[in-house]
Amino acid sequence: MRYAKLAVVIIFLFSLTGCGILIAGGAGAGAGAVSYRFIKGELEVNYTKPYEMVWEATTKALRDLEIAIEKSEKDQLSARIDARRADGTKVVIKLKRRPSGITRVKIRVGLLGSQEAADFIERAIERNLAAKASK
Repeated sequence: MRYAKLAVVIIFLFSLTGCGILIAGGAGAGAGAVSYRFIKGELEVNYTKPYEMVWEATTKALRDLEIAIEKSEKDQLSARIDARRADGTKVVIKLKRRPSGITRVKIRVGLLGSQEAADFIERAIERNLAAKASK
């Protein structure tokens, strides 16, 4: 009974914050993703990979997906990429260096945010991180 109440509370909390899930294993964990959530049109993923490695994997993912980078800004703490898909849809990706070697990536596709398109870009980033890790 105690666990049932706890489950109800957890489900309720997730409903307040949007579609949030914690990746404990499977596809994302191999590339170093520790959390994943889609809130207010923006996909947020935290990777346990160095900031520079995630930056390189992100820019390569956009090239691989033939998404044109229009503008990019980067310093040692954060980065932003403004890009555009072939159909004209705007893509904004923000990276932030976090403590303990964690890099936060936020992906928004379109004005309202397309979770499907953001997931596709995130999987391309994961593939690039996994490829770098296996070298």
